[in-house]
Amino acid sequence: MGGHHQRRAMKDGLDSVAIRRLADNLKRAHTDFDADGFVTLAMTGLEELELKARVAQVAAAMGRYLQPDPKEAIAGILGAVPEWDRGPAGDSLRGFATWPVFVFVETVGLALGEFGLRALGQLTHLFSAEFAIRSFIKKNTEASMAVVNEWASHPDEEVRRLASEGIRPRLPWAGKLTQFVQDPTMVIEVLDKLVDDESLYVRRSVANNLSDIAADHPDLAVATCKRWLKTPTAERRWIAKRATRNLIKS
Repeated sequence: MGGHHQRRAMKDGLDSVAIRRLADNLKRAHTDFDADGFVTLAMTGLEELELKARVAQVAAAMGRYLQPDPKEAIAGILGAVPEWDRGPAGDSLRGFATWPVFVFVETVGLALGEFGLRALGQLTHLFSAEFAIRSFIKKNTEASMAVVNEWASHPDEEVRRLASEGIRPRLPWAGKLTQFVQDPTMVIEVLDKLVDDESLYVRRSVANNLSDIAADHPDLAVATCKRWLKTPTAERRWIAKRATRNLIKS
């Protein structure tokens, strides 16, 4: 992460500068937001914390200072997205400043069902909602996967990538989606829609997702590759090779 001249830890993406920028963004979302109170609470003891603990603390501070109605709180955030200050374009860590927003929306939005899930789809281009959508999938698999299948044909490549990355059975840094570890049929249905995506960013996620599946269902992963390669393209070959690379090693 970052250039050689500035070896910054990932947690530095969520420092005092990033939290102040987040406060300004939230002030745009809700004019009555107490930005100073939020910054003070979010920063308390922050220096001692690692990245994920920082994310949790800042998300909790959002919960304390944003309006109590979850739907209104989320709607305000979505309204501020067009003017969202993401930080300096050259900063490889700038996305981490938005991670607490996803945790907040996941936390208060889970009870709102589809509204909360769709909100994460609208926010994903700010960082990535791949971790946050998993709670929705666990809670209501059928309804959530209906939305994910819609996302697979979304015009925004970030949303299409989310459709694959968010349903990986063994996504790194995230808890397993146990139902998809056991039976990845619904996942394969989404990957079938994305295998020929024009974006390498999306196709790489498809390959990594199928690699997850291969860890538990090698025969299914190989059969899926063979099915895709009945109409072979260079892109499909690349996906198949990447998805089965760990099988070939072992």
